[in-house]
Amino acid sequence: MVKQLGSKRFLWSKQGLLFLLFASVIWTINTLSKSYSTLVPVTVKLHASGDAVLLLAPSLDVQAQMTASGFSILYRKTFPRLIRLDVSQLPELDLNNPRLQSLFLVDVYKQQYPSANDVERFIPLSIPLPLARAAKRTFIPELNNSIILAEGYQLTAPLRISQDSVYAVAAASVLDSIVAAVFDLSTDVPLKEDFRLRAYMPDSLSRMARWSTTHIDVSGTVDRYSAISFDLPVVLTQVPDSLRLALSPKKVKVKFAAPLAELKAINASSLTAEATYSPNDSGVLTIRVNGLPPTAKQLIVTPSSVNYLIVE
Repeated sequence: MVKQLGSKRFLWSKQGLLFLLFASVIWTINTLSKSYSTLVPVTVKLHASGDAVLLLAPSLDVQAQMTASGFSILYRKTFPRLIRLDVSQLPELDLNNPRLQSLFLVDVYKQQYPSANDVERFIPLSIPLPLARAAKRTFIPELNNSIILAEGYQLTAPLRISQDSVYAVAAASVLDSIVAAVFDLSTDVPLKEDFRLRAYMPDSLSRMARWSTTHIDVSGTVDRYSAISFDLPVVLTQVPDSLRLALSPKKVKVKFAAPLAELKAINASSLTAEATYSPNDSGVLTIRVNGLPPTAKQLIVTPSSVNYLIVE
């Protein structure tokens, strides 16, 4: 009884606890020093160049059969090794049933870790790969939102977009679900001068496929516009010499907007309100205005047509 009490007191004493700790360390070292055969995780990082193959996942986790000391196994389980594999390295690839053979992966592993000879094979022996046959489709870029111009300012020419077209690479079923390649402009500030802005594809769309680009540049020329109007006589054209026509009205009002700098060079003599004769039952001819500057906008002709009568 006295011996038992003495043993308990020793175990709970400072010296006893140190003894137990030392014994545990010795046991752990001895255990981990032994050789074991077990499975350890390995991550395979995939890369596919070109547009023929589509990665459904950037990597996959496999199990490696490993024979090594307990220390090595513990380290490999805590810090799994990474194998980088380009799809073009595969000796053969059937995209209807893409698989990676264990023996080939062992060779790749040894190439990337020359000093390691502890991996015997990978499980399973034939590893399914997250690959698919890729399809490609071209889209014309579209803007989701409009340019905001300051009051009195307008574009002097159509917007210019840095890309005439963009393409997406994805599974055919995914491409069928994409309606358009849209981009969002990144500004809400009213513009008063020439600009070049960047528009970005929404994340929800960019994640659906591998795009040739997820941003485009949009540029344009801006000028301050002002309205001007003229009363112009209607000029008849293509009237046969044998006919005499009477028009009603004989004048029309032409109103349009243009940049201030160009308006200074425009007067009534620069413009022509033309009605081309074409026999019709309604006796109406449409007015066409000639001589307008290329930057003219918001054209209003009042009236937009004239009546004609054949004078006997």
